[in-house]
Amino acid sequence: MASLEPAVFKFETSVRRLGRHAGEMNAPRIPTVRLGCPECFGGDEKNWTAEHLFVSTIETCIMMTFDEIAARSGVEILSYESSAEGVLKTIDRVFRFTSVTIRPKIVLGEGATPEKAQKMIEKAHRRCLVTNSLVTETHLEPEIEIRNT
Repeated sequence: MASLEPAVFKFETSVRRLGRHAGEMNAPRIPTVRLGCPECFGGDEKNWTAEHLFVSTIETCIMMTFDEIAARSGVEILSYESSAEGVLKTIDRVFRFTSVTIRPKIVLGEGATPEKAQKMIEKAHRRCLVTNSLVTETHLEPEIEIRNT
C-alpha cells in the first residue's frame, strides 16, 4: 500500500467516441473497456456505462481497502464478493446518485472474530478514498462469516 505521507498520484485515462451512445475507455497498460450510455437513455445494454462505473468504483475501493486492513490485521480472507446498487434520481432538474449501497459477503478465517470483522469493514468504508471523495451517501450491508480452520 502507498505511504500516507504527503504525495501526489496521477491516473491517466482516455475515452474515444465510437458512435452514437458508444465509446471506449483506455488507460496505459490496461485492457480497453467498451462504454455507452444506459439502456434507459438509449444505449446498448452490453456496454459498461458511467453509472455502472461510478457504482463499481465505490464497491471496488471498499473491497481493496478491506483487503489491506485484513492483511495488516493478520486476518485471512477466505472469500469476498459483493453486490452494489446505486440510486439515481432527478433533483433540481439534474440527475444525481442519491445513495449507493454495498452488500459485501465476506468469509474470514484465522485471526477473525465477528466483532473484529465488523470493525474492519466499517473501517474500510471510512477509509475508502472514493467514498471520502463523494457527496453521495454510501451504506454498507455486510454479511460476515467466520471459519476458523
